[in-house]
Amino acid sequence: MDTLENIKCFIAVVRTGNFSAAARELGTVPSLVTKRIRRLEDQLDVKLFNRTTRKVELTFAGERYYPKFLRLIAEADNALRGSIRKNDGITGAIRVKSTSSLSAAYTGAVVARFVADNPGVKVELVLQDRSVNPVEDGLDIAIGATAGAFHGVTSTALCPLTRKLVASRDYLDRNGWPAHPRDLLDHDCLAFQAIGNIWNFEGVSDTVSIEVHPRFTTSDSAALVEAARRGAGIAQVATYAVKTYLDSGELVEALPHFRVQAMMLKAHVPERRMRDPAVRLMLTYLVEACQPAPPWDR
Repeated sequence: MDTLENIKCFIAVVRTGNFSAAARELGTVPSLVTKRIRRLEDQLDVKLFNRTTRKVELTFAGERYYPKFLRLIAEADNALRGSIRKNDGITGAIRVKSTSSLSAAYTGAVVARFVADNPGVKVELVLQDRSVNPVEDGLDIAIGATAGAFHGVTSTALCPLTRKLVASRDYLDRNGWPAHPRDLLDHDCLAFQAIGNIWNFEGVSDTVSIEVHPRFTTSDSAALVEAARRGAGIAQVATYAVKTYLDSGELVEALPHFRVQAMMLKAHVPERRMRDPAVRLMLTYLVEACQPAPPWDR
């Protein structure tokens, strides 16, 4: 049980952003929070936080452990309440946001399973193909991969979201195959609005950033893929959205020797909602569906 208390301290520090705020939330003193975090780090033999006088940030190891600890605490809470996954005891209403393409590939099935398992919870799944602040939009969980953070919001890492630079073979045969990201300046580019016009690539020895001038910009991933399939240009698209077309040969990778920088898919939850059992359980479902590998990679 002492280890569980240490883990709860760790989660509180992540949620509040510093040791003093975590201590206030837990009704204890900062020195005890520090002591529990050190015990947990010793137990795991890793460093969980990078600490400065101004802020506390998760290390890479901390990022990996955080969703696992959330799941562990949620399961422990359920066990102590005598609950099971099909839980008539959890009630409430939650709003979850996802993109339309991500919902088709992943979140729709996860949310549907949650609804079936938890009849006492009313769920609204909102599909929006843009980055949103869950506090301002009245959401309990906003799932997305765009960069940035929101004040008063806890972000849980779910899994890496890889992307591909794709085009139809016909388009590339007509317009030439790019050999380097800078060659994209001479091509018709198709851009996802939330990603923007700065495209980042990782080569064998360096990282390259290119500002493209898109011919077509949209917040609809399906429209982006369709435009690429019809030979309208080169698109940067999430791997899960184009895997079928790459396998069939309808689309090909335009720059196979340069990898598009991956983003981290996260679940953003307003801090005030992290205490709600239904929200925490939904978060557990999302984390479990993404680990040890994203569902579209299995």
